[in-house]
Amino acid sequence: MDEVDPAFRQAWASDYRMTGDRLHWAAGAWPYEGGGYWFDALARLGFALHDEALVQQAKSRFDVVIDHMNDNAIVFLWWLNKNNPADDKAAKGTHYGEPEWPVWASGLLGRALVGYYEGSGDRRALKALESAYANPAGWSKMEGWGISNIWPAYQTYLWTGNEKIEQSLTEFFNNTKEGNVKGSNHRYRRAPNPAGEGNDHGVHFCETTLPWGLGYLWTGKREFLDAALAWYRLVERDCMQPYGVPVFDEFYGPTGAFRATETCDVAAYIWSQTELLKMAGQGVMADRVERAFFNAGPATVSRDFKTHVYFQSPNRMADRSLPPPDSVRFDRNITRCAARPR
Repeated sequence: MDEVDPAFRQAWASDYRMTGDRLHWAAGAWPYEGGGYWFDALARLGFALHDEALVQQAKSRFDVVIDHMNDNAIVFLWWLNKNNPADDKAAKGTHYGEPEWPVWASGLLGRALVGYYEGSGDRRALKALESAYANPAGWSKMEGWGISNIWPAYQTYLWTGNEKIEQSLTEFFNNTKEGNVKGSNHRYRRAPNPAGEGNDHGVHFCETTLPWGLGYLWTGKREFLDAALAWYRLVERDCMQPYGVPVFDEFYGPTGAFRATETCDVAAYIWSQTELLKMAGQGVMADRVERAFFNAGPATVSRDFKTHVYFQSPNRMADRSLPPPDSVRFDRNITRCAARPR
């Protein structure tokens, strides 16, 4: 990817350190999101294929984060200082109204480091994970996107038994309040109203419904897992498209021939069902993964895997009923193929 798009060369690089409002994805922080997802796949694929070149490529990218981690970092944003009010504000996303977006991107990097440690046994990676999650700054009081950090924090605790991580996870799952901020994840701790619910951004939906399943593993309370299962039944009932992924354009909604799915959500949906399968053991999740992978997956990318569409739709054509044409065609400039306001 870093040979195709410069954003992947910037991802978590030592000389690419966004601060202030530049930590908004649209103002320069996109490489942290894209890089986190890419590193996760890069490391796991390298170990699965026994491909030493991929493993070393992943290691070279992780080494930057591992070598720079410190006690004052905000999760994996090692160039920020948790004691600096401006840095704390920027990490919380209060500059641009998307709560904890930079912290969310750190959660993706954390998941990638978990996969790298599982495959390599590199104790430096585990030390970096423990440093990030034993430090409550930026993730343990999550109400927005930052819930992505639950996964690597939970796994890090299983490996280390760190009491500070244990305390943070317990406090999070014992917090019974309903979220009152835009993009809150707390409504997903309970089952949806079958008659309907206000919609949500697709990636945010997948990233913030599923971690509540970990609440079941952490507390033993079945209602956490049941809530996650119920939310996915809801979108399958109302929003599922023929290619096996719900309508997420970019918010979920009723299915239809001229509705679409953001490519990010093909990966996010497959990931969500894979993890649910581990927790619930229900074959329907495997069926969902298979259908999405072999239908929605190939439809989003060109045959050489160097371009993709931002949206796919059952009837993809240049028509006013669809998103703008540049969002539904294969675009050579990957990082700028973003949805325009409609």
